[in-house]
Amino acid sequence: MKSDTNQSLPRLLRAINLDPEGLALLPVPPDVEAMAQVSEIDVCRTGLSEMPIPLEPLADWICCFQASPHDDPAWKDSVFVTLAVRAQHCFETMVAPGQVVGLPVRPGTLFVFDPLQLHWLKPESSLQDTGFAAIQWSIDRKDFTRQYRLIRKGLQALGAMQSRMVGVQDEGWRVSLPAQVANVWK
Repeated sequence: MKSDTNQSLPRLLRAINLDPEGLALLPVPPDVEAMAQVSEIDVCRTGLSEMPIPLEPLADWICCFQASPHDDPAWKDSVFVTLAVRAQHCFETMVAPGQVVGLPVRPGTLFVFDPLQLHWLKPESSLQDTGFAAIQWSIDRKDFTRQYRLIRKGLQALGAMQSRMVGVQDEGWRVSLPAQVANVWK
C-alpha cells in the first residue's frame, strides 16, 4: 500500500496561515527566543505542555536564525508539520535534481515538508534580527492524513485560519528551474 504522502508531497505542499489572535495564544518562552538567534538549529520542548496545541507529545520547538541545506535521514518515517511563531524567512526544499521550491514564512505560516529532501531556511534580509522559532510536529508517514487533520482542526480552534493547498506552480511557492532541466519538468 502506498503512503498518501508519496502522492501529496511535494507536489501539494500544504501551507496555512494562522490568525494573529490565535498565534498570540502560543507565547515564545525567553529561552526559545534566545535559541532563535543562533545559527545552529536547536530543538526543545520548553512550555509546549502548557499550550493549547494539538498532538502536543509529537511537537517540539525548532529554533535558529538560519539553516544550511541539509536532510534529516533519522526522520525517514516522518513528515514534518511546522508552524512558524517567529519568522521573516524563506523555506526552500529541493524536490528534484535542479528543482527548488521556496515559501515565504511569516508568523502563523503552517507548512508541511519531507525531511528526507534537501531543505534549508534563510532570513529574508541579512539586516533583520528576526530569528526563527516554530512548533514542529514529527508525523508518522503512515498516519499522516489523520494526524495532519487533527493538527489543523486543533489549530483552527485557536482562531480563524486562511487555508489553501499550495502546489509548486501556485504563487505562494516560488519555483526555480535551471535552464538545463526546465524542459524535463514541462
